[in-house]
Amino acid sequence: MTPFWHLKSPKAAIFDRNYDFQMCKKFSGTPKKFSMKFRIWFVIGFVHCFSTRKDIPLKLVNYLKTSIQMRKLEEHDFKWETIKDTKHIVMRKYFGHDICKEQECAVFTLYGVPAASIVFDKNRVSSFHLKKELITIFDAGPQMRYTFYKKWKRIDMSNATNKNDFLLF
Repeated sequence: MTPFWHLKSPKAAIFDRNYDFQMCKKFSGTPKKFSMKFRIWFVIGFVHCFSTRKDIPLKLVNYLKTSIQMRKLEEHDFKWETIKDTKHIVMRKYFGHDICKEQECAVFTLYGVPAASIVFDKNRVSSFHLKKELITIFDAGPQMRYTFYKKWKRIDMSNATNKNDFLLF
């Protein structure tokens, strides 16, 4: 016999291990495996786990470059953009580096995605930051250098860090 505090209420059924599941079923309705809210949060979490990596492995780049026919980049597909207000956020998020308040920043974008950046003071480049995989997959190195030299004709980059990467990719 069940004690008097277990009078077939759903709350009481939780505490009684011997309570029949069929009796509980009429109070709680049909049990659902996963609710829609759980499914949405699961998908968001799953996507977030695999989207935190910001670079592409070089083996994948080489495979894609040899297997896929890419169209030629046109003038509107890439450009150098000078960033003023959000330079700290862009440099930290896309390139993982901090920038001083006095320095300026310009970003080379491919289809709107930052692929390279330069940090400079007036007429002297202090560093280059590149996403080599992205530049390699689109074969955008020559266009990046051409538009850089076209925009900044008399800029000194003799002491810049990662200068060789900028010149080779």
